[in-house]
Amino acid sequence: MDSQCQQIIQQALKNLESILDKHGLKLRKGTNSPLPGNYRPEQDATPECDTENARLYASLIGILRWLVELGRIDVTCEVSMMSSYTTLPREGHMDHVIYMFSYLKTHHNSSWFWIPHILILTWMFLNVTIGNNFMVM
Repeated sequence: MDSQCQQIIQQALKNLESILDKHGLKLRKGTNSPLPGNYRPEQDATPECDTENARLYASLIGILRWLVELGRIDVTCEVSMMSSYTTLPREGHMDHVIYMFSYLKTHHNSSWFWIPHILILTWMFLNVTIGNNFMVM
């Protein structure tokens, strides 16, 4: 990801922090993953968000989807999973979306790297090509 995209993401996070302050919410510190490993949004039984927080949730999901488009593919799965609750988000969903922004702020320089000699493709099964060796898993 180039430096211009990183600057845009950092500015978006600063804007987000001011929006969260208005709603009495804060980003967490020290997050090591986009979502906690044991979190299951489909099992969330917290109260439903009110109209204002539901709109905020939809806006946050929109920002996350935009960040994925800019190159933060490390959160693609989590953003997709949480965006399925946009129509009726719960307070726990909101907390975990904010958790995702905390992760993005903490890991703002994260990027993917590719090893040219190893090509991994996923399509119904995993093909791993290493040199001339071909293996199907």
